[in-house]
Amino acid sequence: MRNRFGLIAVLGLACVCGLAYARQADDSGKTQCVSNLKQLALGVLMYVQDYDERFPTMATPAHLQHRVYPYVKNNAIFKCPVTGEDYLGNPALNRVSLGDIGLPANMLMLRDAKPHKSDDGTPVWVAAYVDGHVKLVSKEPVLGKPAPPPSRSSRIKEIRRYLVSLRQSRTQTDKEIRGLEAELRRLTQHK
Repeated sequence: MRNRFGLIAVLGLACVCGLAYARQADDSGKTQCVSNLKQLALGVLMYVQDYDERFPTMATPAHLQHRVYPYVKNNAIFKCPVTGEDYLGNPALNRVSLGDIGLPANMLMLRDAKPHKSDDGTPVWVAAYVDGHVKLVSKEPVLGKPAPPPSRSSRIKEIRRYLVSLRQSRTQTDKEIRGLEAELRRLTQHK
């Protein structure tokens, strides 16, 4: 009698766990999608920080992936695990300065290409915003029109600022190298 009860309890527990796992697997797809977009958004923001506060080219998913991969180092986060589609960047942010965005919490940066199904069957999209937050939205987020390329004079100023930054960085690195070389010489001479 005890063995039958044990077997029934184990089978019942397996059914409950199976239902819970199936529910979790459905939720985890959306959860994983939110996590992917959060990591991708943070990668874009790191790029922005390194490139004079300007967003990368986001005209196509390939443009975005090429620019942001060094920051995320994970190809899996570029595709939604539920739909299998590449995430879409907002082309309205192409090479736009972060300082030119009035309300970062309202400016769409990235989104799903295709919707997910919510629990009640209605479509929902996962969207990431310039301030870094990610959320599910029930209305399809609209991507903006591509930003115009920077003017020639603007691009010249941008390149000059970046060159100054690189030169300062190189000067600091050269100074550190000279200091370490001098220390190494002192240490190897006094054996």
